[in-house]
Amino acid sequence: MQSLLQRSPAILLLTLLTLALMVAVACGGGSEAPEAQEPAVVTTAPTEAPMEKPPAQEAEKKVDAAVAATPTAVTGPASSAGGSELMPIVGGHIPMQAYAAPDHWGTHSSGTLNSIMHSSPMYNQLIEYNDETNNNDDIRGDVAASWEISSDGLSYIFKIQEGVTFHDGTPLDAEDVAFSLNRMVQPGETRPRAGEIKAYMEFGGAKATDALTVQTDLKFPAADFITFLAADVMKMVSKDVVESGVDITKLDNVMGSGPFTVKEHKRDVSTEYEFNPDYFKTGIGGARKPYLDGMTYFVIVEKGTIIAAYKTGQVLMSVTVTTNLSRSERAKLIEDMDGDLLEHGSTYGGITALMFNTTKEPFDDWRVRKAISLSIHRPEAIVIGADGEGILGLPLPPGTWFGRTVEEAAQVPGFRSTPDGEKHPDDIAEAKRLLTEAGYPDGFETQLSYRNVVAYPVLAPVYKDHLQKYLGIDVTLEALESSTGLKRWRDGDFGMAVQGHAFSTFAPDGILSALYRPGGTRNYIDYEAPVVEARFGEQAAELDQEQRKAIIREMEEHLIDVPPNWIGIYWGVGASKLAHKSIKNIFGTPSTQNQMKQENLWLDPQDLN
Repeated sequence: MQSLLQRSPAILLLTLLTLALMVAVACGGGSEAPEAQEPAVVTTAPTEAPMEKPPAQEAEKKVDAAVAATPTAVTGPASSAGGSELMPIVGGHIPMQAYAAPDHWGTHSSGTLNSIMHSSPMYNQLIEYNDETNNNDDIRGDVAASWEISSDGLSYIFKIQEGVTFHDGTPLDAEDVAFSLNRMVQPGETRPRAGEIKAYMEFGGAKATDALTVQTDLKFPAADFITFLAADVMKMVSKDVVESGVDITKLDNVMGSGPFTVKEHKRDVSTEYEFNPDYFKTGIGGARKPYLDGMTYFVIVEKGTIIAAYKTGQVLMSVTVTTNLSRSERAKLIEDMDGDLLEHGSTYGGITALMFNTTKEPFDDWRVRKAISLSIHRPEAIVIGADGEGILGLPLPPGTWFGRTVEEAAQVPGFRSTPDGEKHPDDIAEAKRLLTEAGYPDGFETQLSYRNVVAYPVLAPVYKDHLQKYLGIDVTLEALESSTGLKRWRDGDFGMAVQGHAFSTFAPDGILSALYRPGGTRNYIDYEAPVVEARFGEQAAELDQEQRKAIIREMEEHLIDVPPNWIGIYWGVGASKLAHKSIKNIFGTPSTQNQMKQENLWLDPQDLN
């Protein structure tokens, strides 16, 4: 058995394709470093950020940059993203901007960024995407000390770190890990993102073989399994707490092992976190982790308030890459702050789409859905919603190994334009024919719902205009607060809605599972696409990339010909985290859904001035 340290999924993929090696990946919770002086300690006070409608008793306060002690910076081996090569400063409190409030505090039941970004700091995963590098493919252990893959690729054996405890002091052991993995694929339970590993493992497929060892058996060799398992939503929960019957989607019942706990939560306003003094990881030079004393997530939705909060120092960082600001607004804010606000890394792009409830008329008729898809002029939506920086929203992203080329995508009906950039007349004619055949020659009245976050409010009027102009469909727009909208989607209380999706892992299995398969994150009504269901397992197990690509192309053709519950408008081209120059050790992330524990950030008060 060979030991490979800190290997990326690319290495794992090669290993599984050849099935020639038994791989052992050793990934510790913290980096080893030479002995150094005690890390400096700094404290800053938590602050209140502006809100659109603050309660009367809440007064706005500017960030208190005062420090309780003058830190001593000690040179060390770690490079921070802020450009210095210093030992971390322990302490400090970072006020951050959250684009939306949490709709619940669950982990495995989470399908949305606004829930997992708030719960993530309180939990750990088994493995994680390394958030101390800009390499989006680097995976390392979280509570796992190491893992091995059997020579046939069918079993993963994880060794759990010693000394990991939940916030109540009870140990996190192999029984908790096996329970958590099995819970992710539990039949009959809502698992929008965590359940994506159902493609690879059965319920009961994870077993504790001793107090600190878990064996997970797969249905077939699958390189993508490890990339899914590293996502933030794949949290380790307490077996005892869950089996006690309490609802762990409620904040009072959260029992994680993560770097932070919640000190105070104000619904729809803010969440204040404080560090876990018993956290099992140590940092550079033996420093305590997390490096921060705490942080506060302020829910700020309105664009003008967001911009003012950054400019006045009332927030120093975005919780994730999602801020509710457009690309041009972000660029202007960075320019205005003249070097004080920085961008870090870039995610893989997500998709923005129209979502249908296919159990309700007239959207239960595929001809209506296809007519709508043919009538949307996607280049205009890209200009309005993404400042012109987007890619045509075919079911699978153009320009990837498993999708069409960008040039091929531009020739597909519904996605193509005339040479002068207008809507293609053949697509309009076909859309009208389909709508007439479906019994709506003069269109119909309907409602288009959207959440009041990100680009949805500016995109909804575009779609309304296209449907009226080309098909005579009379659309009424319905704006919803973010959490309300998500509850409506989950309850199936919508007909047509504007929605986007960012993927935990940017791979064909993740995209197909999230959007087009029953139980998927955005497949709220469990629509079943026959060809996708018939061929999904075959393509997931296929080790020859060209043969797998051919199967995937067949599935995509079906999704274009018979549009499902979800029609793509455009794929984004990635986004970056925003952070004040005083925040160090911040890097990019492969997805908006990853790297949200915040345990490796530290604050340099000298850069606050």
